[in-house]
Amino acid sequence: MNPLATGTVLTERHEAYSLRRQRLALAAGPALTPDLTWSVFWDQVFRTLRSCGYRRSTCRQYRHVLRALRAFGIRRPSDITAARADSYITRLATSGASWSWIGMNIAVLRTVFDRLCGLSVTAGMVTPKRGYRLPEILNENEAVSLVTAAGTVRDQLLLGLLYGCGLTAGEVCALRWRDVLDDGDRLHIAATTRYLDRVLTVPEPFRELLRAGAETCEPDDHIFRGRRKGTALGVRTVRHILRNACRRAGIGRPVCVTTLRYSYAVRRIENGLNLRELQQELGHASVRTTERYRHCLAPKVENHPFSKVRKLQAHSSQPSPLQVSGLIPQPSRTLQVSGLIPQPSRTPPLAGLDTIRLHALRLPFAPGNGDSRAAAFLRLLTNRLFSSIVRLRRPRSP
Repeated sequence: MNPLATGTVLTERHEAYSLRRQRLALAAGPALTPDLTWSVFWDQVFRTLRSCGYRRSTCRQYRHVLRALRAFGIRRPSDITAARADSYITRLATSGASWSWIGMNIAVLRTVFDRLCGLSVTAGMVTPKRGYRLPEILNENEAVSLVTAAGTVRDQLLLGLLYGCGLTAGEVCALRWRDVLDDGDRLHIAATTRYLDRVLTVPEPFRELLRAGAETCEPDDHIFRGRRKGTALGVRTVRHILRNACRRAGIGRPVCVTTLRYSYAVRRIENGLNLRELQQELGHASVRTTERYRHCLAPKVENHPFSKVRKLQAHSSQPSPLQVSGLIPQPSRTLQVSGLIPQPSRTPPLAGLDTIRLHALRLPFAPGNGDSRAAAFLRLLTNRLFSSIVRLRRPRSP
């Protein structure tokens, strides 16, 4: 699906939502009489919601909320008041309910009682929003150690493109040798359902490798091939490679594939790239998606808490005179730089990585890890088990 088709789908969804709101405003809700029971009330509400275009799955969520409201102590729908609705939402908040479930309850109360029944039980209620959390960021030293700790040249190239070009796991798996442009200096990234088409600059250590691959391999072959012919490497395999590299590099905090993309974006902003250019490099359709990376930059203010933490980090990394003299033992572990406090940099990504040597390198890359004896034994065991299962399922001749 191209970006134009994605925009058409979003427009259709917005129009359907607006149509439901208009039908809901014109619909007549049930009358809240004292003799009205919850079962009869729900039957009337269900028919009204279905006539306005609500799906059955949404109606089930509405019914679940109304059952929780009845279990709270409201015996009949006519007993609902603004005070009781406020007490119900307060109990949800104090019991540790998530922001999404609290927002769902407020939306159901507002739709059923305020819009359909003409009450105002949710007047003054504020729908909670998801808490904003800054993404984890790797500094330049951690990124270089992560790429260096990869087991094979293929894995180094994989992690290097994820961080050095800001790619997603799906984009790096879909790369083909025909996407290598200008003798390995640039890389063409095809458009997906979420990101736009773009051309990116390849980091210096991988240009010679991509140049040799483009001259040796077939243009339609995947750069990172799978086990079967004509298939690409899976996203789960990419996560497994990243997990093993983090363990070898000694990075204790959680790192995912999107962490490398976030780190690339923050590094580019620190190098002086404006948001419009970064938006084109990341393939974002809107610049608002790119603006969130500016929050990961620590402001250059002396009295800012980030500045104080950096001073503590620099002070803790240097031993005191008593520690040098031997009167106080030096700590075994120093305070590491946090991923949420990126260090200022003016160098391109992976500038400190050595160029990959092409001596005795086989291109294209062999699928899987063919040099490992454990991997070969695992394939042999899998083939034996599969053949045994096939023989057991094969029908016996009469």
